[in-house]
Amino acid sequence: MSRRLLTVTLIGGKNLVSAEKKGTSSPYAVVTLTDLAGRAIKNENATSSHKSKTLQPKWNERMNFGQHYDLNNVDALPTVKVELFHKSGSLIGSDVPLGQLEIPLSSIPADGTPFTQWYQLSRMAKNEGYFWRA
Repeated sequence: MSRRLLTVTLIGGKNLVSAEKKGTSSPYAVVTLTDLAGRAIKNENATSSHKSKTLQPKWNERMNFGQHYDLNNVDALPTVKVELFHKSGSLIGSDVPLGQLEIPLSSIPADGTPFTQWYQLSRMAKNEGYFWRA
């Protein structure tokens, strides 16, 4: 049986929360496959570029998964976890979490049909009310 691969295209976001005093954010995403227990699967993650000073980022970046994890096992399909952060420009400051979402692979078409879906982010900190498109 051939190896199944998953391609995730991060398209963009809208109505993100502001993390800067000037009313903008510099968002980037960390995309990780997690196992059934919610643990990150080793070597199955990717980080997008960061977009400066925007609440409506456009990425259009492709990320491939399944090189190190068997996606053929339908009884143990992982979840795609997307975490959104604001990139801090400070040398001493840390990046600010903006939100996250989880997409069970069992909820997407098994035949490989591409699809586009908007997802609402959940809080990672004191923020809420933003959206994500993956």
